[in-house]
Amino acid sequence: MPLLHKLFAGSLLAASLSTFALPALTDFPQDHSDIKPDPAVTFGKLDNGIRYAILPNSEPKGRASLRLLVKAGSMNETDDQQGLAHFLEHMAFKGSTHYAPGTLVNYFQRLGMGMGSDANANTGFERTVYELELPDTKPETMTEGLQVFADFSGGLLLKPDQIEGERGVILSEKRARDSVSYRAYIAESKHLLPDSLLIKRMPIGQTDVIQKAQRERFADFYNTWYRPDRITVVAVGDFNPKSTIALINKEFGGIKARAPARADYEFGKVTPPSGVDIGYHYDAEAPTTNISIEALQPFPGLDKTQIRLNDVRMQLALDIVSRRLDILAHKDDAIISAGYVGVNDLMTETRVSSLEVTTKPENWQAALALAEQQLRQAWQYGFTADELRVAVANMRTSLQQAADTARTRRSPQLAGALTDALNDQNVFTSPQQDLALLTPLLNSITPEEALTAFRGAWTGGRKLFVSGNVKLDDAQAQINAAWKASTAAAVIAPAKDAAVEFPYTQFGNAPGKITAQKQVDDLAITQLTFANGVRVNIKKTPYEANTIRINARVGGGLLTEPAQKQPGLAYVADLAFRAGGLDKLSWDDLQTAMAGKQVGLEFGVGSDALEFSARTNTENLKLQLQLIAAYLTHAGYRPEALSAARKAIAQNAISLEHTPEGMLRSRIPRELASNDPRFGVPSRDEASARTLAELKAWLDPQLQHGPLEISLVGDLETPQVIQALSETLGALPARDAKPDYAEARKVKFPAPLTETLKVSTQIDRGVVFMVWPTPDALDVTVNRRFNLLSEIMRNRLWDTIRTQMGSSYSPTAFSQMSDTFTHYGMLGVMITVEPGAAPKVAEAVKGIAAELQKTGISDDELERARAPVLTDIRDSAQNNSYWLHVVLDGSQERPQRLDWARTRLSGYEHISKAEITAIIKQYLKPEDVSTFIVLPVAQAK
Repeated sequence: MPLLHKLFAGSLLAASLSTFALPALTDFPQDHSDIKPDPAVTFGKLDNGIRYAILPNSEPKGRASLRLLVKAGSMNETDDQQGLAHFLEHMAFKGSTHYAPGTLVNYFQRLGMGMGSDANANTGFERTVYELELPDTKPETMTEGLQVFADFSGGLLLKPDQIEGERGVILSEKRARDSVSYRAYIAESKHLLPDSLLIKRMPIGQTDVIQKAQRERFADFYNTWYRPDRITVVAVGDFNPKSTIALINKEFGGIKARAPARADYEFGKVTPPSGVDIGYHYDAEAPTTNISIEALQPFPGLDKTQIRLNDVRMQLALDIVSRRLDILAHKDDAIISAGYVGVNDLMTETRVSSLEVTTKPENWQAALALAEQQLRQAWQYGFTADELRVAVANMRTSLQQAADTARTRRSPQLAGALTDALNDQNVFTSPQQDLALLTPLLNSITPEEALTAFRGAWTGGRKLFVSGNVKLDDAQAQINAAWKASTAAAVIAPAKDAAVEFPYTQFGNAPGKITAQKQVDDLAITQLTFANGVRVNIKKTPYEANTIRINARVGGGLLTEPAQKQPGLAYVADLAFRAGGLDKLSWDDLQTAMAGKQVGLEFGVGSDALEFSARTNTENLKLQLQLIAAYLTHAGYRPEALSAARKAIAQNAISLEHTPEGMLRSRIPRELASNDPRFGVPSRDEASARTLAELKAWLDPQLQHGPLEISLVGDLETPQVIQALSETLGALPARDAKPDYAEARKVKFPAPLTETLKVSTQIDRGVVFMVWPTPDALDVTVNRRFNLLSEIMRNRLWDTIRTQMGSSYSPTAFSQMSDTFTHYGMLGVMITVEPGAAPKVAEAVKGIAAELQKTGISDDELERARAPVLTDIRDSAQNNSYWLHVVLDGSQERPQRLDWARTRLSGYEHISKAEITAIIKQYLKPEDVSTFIVLPVAQAK
């Protein structure tokens, strides 16, 4: 993957400043570059112009990832086709030469593929990509997958009745995409590119076109742009490359152009500002105010060595400025809550440099000044040697870790990266090639070189955009005045960083002793207990080279939260605890101390434990464990962390209050737990009232003395892991035994509820949320049956709500059964709808449940639900996240987790139709359902 893709994370906006001759669509990027591609990839071209890229890869074993890249998207549409590039992507699944309408999704499911997870597609401005994750690499399966793509390329039926049936689905997807951030994106795009085609060709399209376009407009786009010279097949997986190439020749060799070639789109005119060009967008529902400063630069050209090297010099500078903004955002009296600077290239048209900060509406002028002056300070004074050292160390570690883990990269990610590289005209290179190319630069780069590259990204005038929940009476005048006031202020050189060492290296007077150890041979797991009561689970796997995943469970989590007296304490802990750093080091100090180390830490309050998670490698394992031990024994509880948490609380509250889905996170979960304050996101007032003293009083006893069980999975050596643990967590003071928390585990599901809830929002979207109470998850055989039932429900929702009614883009069913709270679980559906259709959709769901009660399920729908689940089970056995979070995590506290792993595949294979029918009869009763309809205020009235 080209480094440019991996390192740049900038704005989605772009502009065209220069044009140059692009290579032929049938050429590969390396044909016009001095960079050699990854030698493991076989590139080729059929006689008709269709390209292919084949990469053998064995993770996961026995599977293949296929991609079909069509070099056409919304920019290729005519005015009366706006939205049809995306609509056509949907129609590909609605009937083709070898797959009659209504059969392809069912075929995928019987094959063991989930719709959405294993068969999907997406449309952008200048490309459409289809994705298939095949369950195996048997010749017949590979043939079928490639035949599907060949049909997409040249055999779509585009039947009028299927088009009519999909219109409502597309409009539902358009409605689902509406959000504060999307509206702001549109407004900023218009400010940045007022005369470009891009702002007129958002991929989701125009409502009237979606509602009215007839078949000939679809056929015109399909026949014009789905041409052999615009099509590339990408295959990555555990297969024989020669056999795969032969199959591609067989399936795609006969595809021909069906219409004359048409000139590509004209991007439009862009005139960079000579001074400052001001834009403004007000949205009362926005959770924050955002200040964006942008500069437009010419696209640097097609992928070559010198461009990559200069991009890395620039990225190091951007990393330093982003780090400065992050430090400012973490201060106790911070004006901003977040900030970043980045650069993005789009469609080989332009380069956009962006600096953005987030603030409260009352602080917009101060935040604008901070952003402008930080940018000017970097331009004028550059960077210190210490800042550059940290940035270089982090980049070097990232490159080295990528090279070390390259042999266990997973096929879906590789297929996506290879497809992106081909689409973006970048040479696909391996991590080893990237490391070899960039190491000399990282060894020699100077602050002056980084400054030169940074200035190159910020030449010319500025586009200034203020958006969000700040209402200005005379926006142009007020923003201009704030800008002039800021630019008149002097800036000073940045202070030199002080050296920071990590001091937490000794725990206890001597290494911990092991008092119990056993080997779980059939699962290759080592379990042991230290004298202080710390329990350990270890599993060596080959699935991620040079990677060790860690999860530590401490105390009792939500089971211990004093939620009746201090509601929202766990929510605040999630936001503030980690950011509070350690007693001797702030969070920012920790970032400096850990520069260049493969060390990190996440923290969250789980339902029955406080959880620390991390990903490291063998070299940094001991340091990673020292960091976890330091948070257990020396947590900082710094005031700046609470200040940042309160800002986040306010921002999150606005989002929850002004989106239909907000009710699903706040009010509804609490009502479904009989108003237990541990459930749902707490109110702004509840969470904002919490203090550091309360947080420390609740967390510290658990961290210092609570039961502790840690699990480690990955490319490790067990003796080394045990030694590192003995010197860190094993050397801590004695841990308490875990109580059973019998009373705290009791949660009462309420009597059935029926509510219509109102949300004040401009978003024209409603939500139907319906749940039936179920048992908890501790009887795994029952839990598995409910999981399969939820898949069956999802398929019925898809057939009825999406396909027949066209009322929702992605109706969802779920089984959520607790393994913490006794006798507590639910089977539910969540459907995004047009507000006026919500009652009809709710009745349709009840009809589906009634039909299941009356007639049960068929053999076919049981197998269509079961087959993708079995594929996922087989795949997960080659995944470290599964072993860590599903099997090892808490397996000594709850030993049955190991038995669950042993019986998972056979358990699902042997679930019968009669067993599913029995739980339908017992639990899916019409009188037991709770129904919530969430509507925007105007429609609710």
